[in-house]
This record gives sequence, structure tokens and C-alpha cells, in this order.
Amino acid sequence: MKPRVLCLLFGAILAAIPIFLTGQDFSEEGQRLERKWVHGMHFLSTAGQTSFEDTEIGFGMEYVASRQILPYLSVGAGAGLNMIGLVETRRFAPVFGELRLFPFTQARHQPFLVVDGGYAWAWKDANSIYRSVKGGMRLHAALGMQWQIRRRGVLFTDFGYIRQGSQTQRNNFWWWTQNLDENYIEETSRINRWVLRLGFGF
Repeated sequence: MKPRVLCLLFGAILAAIPIFLTGQDFSEEGQRLERKWVHGMHFLSTAGQTSFEDTEIGFGMEYVASRQILPYLSVGAGAGLNMIGLVETRRFAPVFGELRLFPFTQARHQPFLVVDGGYAWAWKDANSIYRSVKGGMRLHAALGMQWQIRRRGVLFTDFGYIRQGSQTQRNNFWWWTQNLDENYIEETSRINRWVLRLGFGF
């Protein structure tokens, strides 16, 4: 099975887990834990070095729909638009599944661990020197803190690491072979970046 299909299948399974669970509420010390969907918007900034050791700053936003299935665990699925860099080989539209772990279930303001994985598509400009630009597998992990701001609203921030695959085919511009379809350079890369996210859920 191709990695892209496998990642999409993994994300779909994570998103479908709550549907197949029973509708019973969980209880903690006599109190019922309300199971509900949480819709979250994440705004992120990435930072890292290119292969030329230049610092590259990026930004993006992601939407995640998640549901708490245990007092300490929620699962979800998300999609977004990430500009890891400003050049066209750094633009990705990811789709992913997410697991979020809350080790201290009694706390109103909770630390958490989040892991997500999936596939991200890339695209090129119409007048690009690239013959093709493709995305690849994405993996992200982070530690964060979540604050309850009202009964159904939360703010959170987390800091972690993202690994993004990418494939390109670039035209090899020599004066005697310019623009020939068979004359291109194929490159596969793994983009590694630190990522800081701020977000809210409701």
C-alpha cells in the first residue's frame, strides 16, 4: 500500500473511533465527563535551517475536530495550510489524524501531549522552473498547555517538532538543453522544523 493511502487511512480510522464507541458518559469521582466534539483553530509559526544553513521562518493555520473518548485522551482529524517557507517547495496542505493525551484529568488548566500524522499536498506556480512539486508524509509532536476560559471554550499553546516530506523535479537549465522534458533533476527531502502553535477551541 502506498504511503499516501496508508496515511489517509490512518487519519480516517482515528477520526472514526468516536463514532463506534458507545454513547455512555464517563464518571470521575461522582461527576460525569461530558463527551463532545471540540472544534479548534491553530495558528502556527515554524523555524529551522535550510540545506544552505540559512534560517527559514514559516507560518500557517490548521483546523482540527476532536472528541474526548476517555478522561485523558481525545482523538481527532484536521486539515490546514502551512507555509514552511515562502518558496513554492515549502507550501503544503496537510490532512492528518490527531491523538491528544491529558495526564492530569482533574486540573482545570491542563498540560498535554499531542501527536499527529498524515499526508500533505504541495503545488507549484504556473510559470515555475519546477516540472513537478509534490508533498509527502507529515509527522508532528508537541508538548503544550490548555486553559479553560469558559464552559465550552479553551485556549492553548504548544511547542514541538514537525517533519515533512517533499519531492520535486526541477528543470536543468543548460543552454544546449533548455526546457527539454527529459532534462530535469529529481530531489527528495525531509523538512524538519521547530513549530510553535497558538489556538482556541469551542
